[in-house]
Amino acid sequence: NNTIMFAESSLENGVYDKSDIWITDKIKANLISSLHRFGGFNCIDLNEAKSILKVQKQLESGMYDDSMSIEIGKLIKAKEFVNIKSTRLPSGSYSINITLFNVETGAILGMFSSPNTYDSAESYALQAHYDCISEILSRLGIKLTQEGKNVLQNEKKIAAAQAQKNKEVAKVNAKIEEERSEKARAEAE
Repeated sequence: NNTIMFAESSLENGVYDKSDIWITDKIKANLISSLHRFGGFNCIDLNEAKSILKVQKQLESGMYDDSMSIEIGKLIKAKEFVNIKSTRLPSGSYSINITLFNVETGAILGMFSSPNTYDSAESYALQAHYDCISEILSRLGIKLTQEGKNVLQNEKKIAAAQAQKNKEVAKVNAKIEEERSEKARAEAE
């Protein structure tokens, strides 16, 4: 029942119109889900922790009952802190870097990077966390059973298949849009 706090995820070199900023929340959500499912960790977003601290101050003033105080106190005693950095590379593909810190000492417990890059924001959001989660769990002292490893591997394959399907749909949609544009230009002439 260890608690891990997540910093606000960052995206470097994102698309100029910020249309890919959603991937930071998606990657964080995927990591939180995996850490909870495979390691039983309680995960809290730093922004939520800030809200909890405000509530805790209200608790100390007597505005809430003690049972809430105990639950909130459990949540903010994080032992580890996770920082996620997504990067859009000049080629337009995406990569991930995750740093795991010890909250008490500030020491870096591990740095994790995907060995792969992903050619779209969608495929990145679906797949990147799978490249790091096993190592993160191991660093946190969780040894996956063979069944757990199989589940992760299967989920990774499903995510890759979905990413490929999304890529094919995007190509079809781009072709349709191109045909519409050509038709509109022809009609305008």
